[in-house]
Amino acid sequence: MRKKSVSRICLSLLMGASICMSSVSVVFAAEETENAPEAEVSAETEASESTEGERLVDLDLTAFCTDGEYRYKGIPWLASLEEAEETLGVSLEPMMEGMNTQMGSFVAPAEFRGESGYIGLGLLNDGVTDISFWFGTDSNNKDKYDGDLTELSDYVLEQFTELYGEPDEVTDKEQEYGDAFKGYQWQEIKDGDVKTALNIQCMYEPSGGRMYSLAVGAVGREATIQVTKKIGEIPEDFEAETTETSEETEVSEEGTETPTDITENESPENVEKMNEIVNIYNRLYFESYTEDELKNQEDFQKSIHLLNELYFEYGSLEKIPILPFDAAEPREGDKLFVDVAAVIEGENGETVFVEDYNNEELLKNCLTSLGYFTQESDELAESLKEFQTKEGLEADGIADGEVWRKIDVLMQ
Repeated sequence: MRKKSVSRICLSLLMGASICMSSVSVVFAAEETENAPEAEVSAETEASESTEGERLVDLDLTAFCTDGEYRYKGIPWLASLEEAEETLGVSLEPMMEGMNTQMGSFVAPAEFRGESGYIGLGLLNDGVTDISFWFGTDSNNKDKYDGDLTELSDYVLEQFTELYGEPDEVTDKEQEYGDAFKGYQWQEIKDGDVKTALNIQCMYEPSGGRMYSLAVGAVGREATIQVTKKIGEIPEDFEAETTETSEETEVSEEGTETPTDITENESPENVEKMNEIVNIYNRLYFESYTEDELKNQEDFQKSIHLLNELYFEYGSLEKIPILPFDAAEPREGDKLFVDVAAVIEGENGETVFVEDYNNEELLKNCLTSLGYFTQESDELAESLKEFQTKEGLEADGIADGEVWRKIDVLMQ
């Protein structure tokens, strides 16, 4: 039985990679290969049959550039799911029950050079915003996976370099949980802003060098910004240079320069935290965890601490510029990221997940640890007000979500 959780990873990996795209001018190397003979080969092998009669999408490395844009098989950014399915010659299924084309990810089995995987399409507001292929497994299950994708990754990099030139960005860094991330990105840049991008992203073990996860795909960055503005996730007054008309460009040159990247004005520390949340989200959603299983993941607990730190930087979860989920209206599988206000170690060493704010005993223990409450004499309400006053919160003596988020931050 197929694991449908993979497609969300494909979407999140590529969306996450686009967070820190550079806005510097870079020559679009792929333009030289638009009419290459290899690109005409892409239509020859649309899909093959699996042993169960299930159609497999064949990854075609020559099909990622059309009309100077990074996109797959010529599928326009913001095309409908039906249009994409017609081009790919395969039906795609929602990654999770209840997921739809307003904000969701759709998948189908894929294959490349003997390696089985998935193709995943990310959709926003009924339009395709990214297309990616995923092979391998996640960090939690790498011990059960005996493959090594290093040779396959090297082949993809070699082919992409021949087709589209040297990558514009290369990332190779060790993650906090021990393994390492490697990424390559080719960018289509016009008017100083990234419009589309092509990505290779890998997870591997630094010690042995074994690569256990490989994602390859393209993202329509400008299209994503346009849609997220339309649905309200990016402020309406946010304008990238590439979305201006010539008249608007003349006006902006006379006035204040318009930001070209959603994170351009954010501190490096906050961007790093947002990136880490995206990476954690990616790792967690390789598997369809139950709520209890998700809570027990150290990565999930760490994401709550990071979310709370950013909460007090921006004033709410909804105002954090980049998150891999909708904080205002989270999907069923994402609700714990919003509902859990704090992760705190209890008196007996157990981990307590604060979703019910009326845990008076835990509140007393936390305020005691922070020096605001003495079990023998203090009134809890007065101690809480003192805490709220000193931490810049509304001093109403009510232990709401903001109080618990502040406690979570301070107790780390």
